[in-house]
Amino acid sequence: MDKKEILQRAQRENQDDGMAAAENRGRKYGFSAFCILCIAVLIFNDIYARPNYLPMAVMMAYLAAESYPRFAFTRKKSDLVLAILTTIAAAAALAAYVVSVVRGV
Repeated sequence: MDKKEILQRAQRENQDDGMAAAENRGRKYGFSAFCILCIAVLIFNDIYARPNYLPMAVMMAYLAAESYPRFAFTRKKSDLVLAILTTIAAAAALAAYVVSVVRGV
């Protein structure tokens, strides 16, 4: 493919590589901020002897949501295992949170 053909193809697809790169960088920073915030909440809850069910459910759900598309792209068994385990962990943590709220713990 020559440069002209690549440019025409990109224009037809309405693809902006600069915007895609900026969005990917933003996702990386967002993921880092999300992890830092979850860790801070986990530490805070530990200090004040509060259950960590909800932050764990959110963190595991996020990791599961990241793992499924990665598996679909790579077909690596490790990505599938991670996706399944984090989904189970998210469901379990969410169930524990609901039970703790209902019981007033």
